[in-house]
Amino acid sequence: MTSVVRAYGLSVSDFKDTLGALVGIGWLLPVRLNTFREKVQLNREFNNGGFVEIFAGYYRYEFKPFYRFTEPIPFAAPRGAVTTFKVPVEVVAAELKRLKIDL
Repeated sequence: MTSVVRAYGLSVSDFKDTLGALVGIGWLLPVRLNTFREKVQLNREFNNGGFVEIFAGYYRYEFKPFYRFTEPIPFAAPRGAVTTFKVPVEVVAAELKRLKIDL
């Protein structure tokens, strides 16, 4: 979460009660396995300068096209097992309208 907050130049205190932020919308392309070269590239590009070691997962997923929202929309997902959660629908709907996306 803090990486999203920093990427947008926001204050962490703005999101103290949230567990995440929606930053945009896109269409998920078919999921596939990462190749060995892609794993090496991901590990090299996203290792945070060596401060935090990452390990690329087995699967690759991409969103295209991807449309960024004007501002991140904070939300609080429930803790525990993966489940559905509520987001501020009015704010998301306004962003979709601004982006001229009709679902």
